Amino acid sequence: MTPTISIIIPTLNEESVIGKTLAHLRESLPRGAFEIIVVDDESSDRTADIARRYADQVVVRVGEVHGIARGKNAGARVARGEYIAFLDADCEPEEPAAFFEKAVRIFETNPRIAGLTCSLKVFPALATFGDRVVFAGVNLTFRFINNILRGGGGSGEFQMVRRSVFETIHGFQETLMVAEDQDLFQRLAKLGQVRMEPSLVVWHTSRR
Repeated sequence: MTPTISIIIPTLNEESVIGKTLAHLRESLPRGAFEIIVVDDESSDRTADIARRYADQVVVRVGEVHGIARGKNAGARVARGEYIAFLDADCEPEEPAAFFEKAVRIFETNPRIAGLTCSLKVFPALATFGDRVVFAGVNLTFRFINNILRGGGGSGEFQMVRRSVFETIHGFQETLMVAEDQDLFQRLAKLGQVRMEPSLVVWHTSRR
């Protein structure tokens, strides 16, 4: 069975969080419809070993030029899903099955949608007042940029794309060491529509 969604998680020394993230996904998502791909940039800790317990594929990039854009593209090259979701190692979609069901419905309802992002919130146990204020602003900004201005903007915590459009624009710009996520959505916006869906929530640790 070909999966509908490929979830790609780039990692580098993530042993403290990757097990929790992958267990959350694996316990919530039906096998077959989803595949989980971890792309590891030669972690010096147990990240890759932990990932192998849960992921469908673990791609360890040995002796290559590293960087998060290159890692994400490496995952996309082995992905089989019609849609590709990029997720950071410390991030968890809220109620993953319902989350991705709604995300796919957004794409299917509007064939012009090329990219989708969502609300970002810090885990309640970790969130400070400042975190709540900052990410309220971040979410409002991305909602305005994508849904009103149609200019394209998104954070690497979560981005979901049509695989066909992603391949058309040749994925992430590998020359970029930062802001590869913003650049991707700006280029997607030139070929289709990009959207921030506020009812979809991804929780994260706010470590970045």
